[in-house]
Order: sequence, then structure tokens, then C-alpha cells
Amino acid sequence: MNDELEIRSASNADGTASLIVAGEIDLSSAPRFRQALELAASRHSALEIDLRQVTYFDSAGVDAVFAYATKHRTKLIIGDNRIVATVVRVSGLAQVVTLHNGH
Repeated sequence: MNDELEIRSASNADGTASLIVAGEIDLSSAPRFRQALELAASRHSALEIDLRQVTYFDSAGVDAVFAYATKHRTKLIIGDNRIVATVVRVSGLAQVVTLHNGH
């Protein structure tokens, strides 16, 4: 399995940005993740972040989402990804985003 961070972005019909993220979000990849969030923030007031394919999610990723979610409507799609679900719950991130299990 390739754990290098991959981020695809799109604009949804309702005007929100959509980021589909795969691989590891850690200290080394978080700057790229944060940059994608900032680009989305510059163009949209709401964001949907699909983390179902994320294989590792640490505090650097949580911090990036917190920084965005405190200023913009943010929906995290986590599906049955227990890695992400645990971090979201323990970190308190669930208090500032809308959680969704899938489309």
C-alpha cells in the first residue's frame, strides 16, 4: 500500500469544495494538506473532506483541520475508517466539524 499523501480537489454543485485525501497525514505531509485547505478556503466558504482512504492521521493533520474548521463550515467523511474516527473523537475535532460516514 502506498502511504504517500494524495489530495484531489473539486467544486461541488452547491458551491462547497471537496477534498479527497488518501495516504498518511503526518508531520511531513501536513504542510501539503494545510496548503490544500487554505486554497479551498480562498475559494469556498464550506468544505467537505473525505478521509476514508487515510491510513495515518496525527496531531499535525488535526491541527490543520482545526485551523480551517473554526472559520469555515467543514464536513469530514470518515466512513468506517477507525484510524481517523479514533483521532477525531479523542482530539475533540468532532466538536467543530460535521461528521459523515459516507455519501
